[in-house]
Amino acid sequence: MSKVDKMEQLNQKNNLSLIKVPSVSGLLANLLIFGVFFAAWFSIHFNPKYYYLSIQEDQIIEWMTFWFFFAAGIIYSQAAYRQYRLISKIPWFLVSVSIFCFFVSISYLST
Repeated sequence: MSKVDKMEQLNQKNNLSLIKVPSVSGLLANLLIFGVFFAAWFSIHFNPKYYYLSIQEDQIIEWMTFWFFFAAGIIYSQAAYRQYRLISKIPWFLVSVSIFCFFVSISYLST
């Protein structure tokens, strides 16, 4: 059996995608993103002073950015581990994205 045949067999075994995101999680993530945009729009138009104060150093926006990047790093690490267990090869893209997310979150702590 050639290498190409083995890859085709592996692709058929794993089928369309290696990482399946439930629709409820995707819907929740989109609602959270739109919620942040709506909150920013609402505060800009109805309370500009609060918006100005919230985007300052060490305020809620900066801490939200830290926690979201940190959570993204954890999620990408878990996805990389799951994909590694499925195909027994290191998924370099997912590992790189998780390292990037952790690096960005740590850089928010040092500022």
